Amino acid sequence: LRYFRIMAFLNQICDFQKWLCLEHKIFIRGAIVKDKAYLSEHTIQGPGIIKAASMEEKDAVYPRILLDASIENAINSNCANDGISQIVGSWLKKIIQVFPDDKLFLNYLYNQKSLFDVLPELQDEKIQTSLLNQLKEISISDFTNVTVSLKNSSSTKSILEKHKNILIEKIKQYSNYDDVKNQKEADLKERIIKKYHWVLSYHNLMCKLNDEMEFKIEYADIIDYRYGTLLIM
Repeated sequence: LRYFRIMAFLNQICDFQKWLCLEHKIFIRGAIVKDKAYLSEHTIQGPGIIKAASMEEKDAVYPRILLDASIENAINSNCANDGISQIVGSWLKKIIQVFPDDKLFLNYLYNQKSLFDVLPELQDEKIQTSLLNQLKEISISDFTNVTVSLKNSSSTKSILEKHKNILIEKIKQYSNYDDVKNQKEADLKERIIKKYHWVLSYHNLMCKLNDEMEFKIEYADIIDYRYGTLLIM
């Protein structure tokens, strides 16, 4: 069940990112890589650490956690049969997004309860219990974290509604040029606005994919486009 452990791990990271956003109004970025690393009390080093840090700095750009191709390869290489492959493939489409620059990133607005919704068969409570018990046998910590995540998961509607309110609040606070005094400050402000513009686009995409368009945010109403040369569309 190595593939399920990887799925559980990504589910936990997704849950943590969403918790920071919805409970503490903190937007984060980062990267996840499968490679060697050395960790001690005073040292963190290795090719995995270097690659993840480089991806975070150069490629993440926006408030998102990128996934290196090594992660998807690790999941696919551990699929035992066609049935498992179908489950994993369907799940990946839910928790991983590719928007708008073809880079894989964690979909933190994904509802963890739908971890078992990828196939109708998995909605059977006995099958869910069986999978969780198998996970428990190989990793009690993964089992505990996934169980807590599923128990505390909110509805997609409430997630999108809360995300909308927080995003509007942050955009109104940081995404205007009212305090800009020169071109240097304007360029810095524009980079900030670009990041919130990306989150807004991502939010609206998830509203569309989940058929919850009542929580869509209109760009023109809240984003200052006075300059806009760096904005993505």
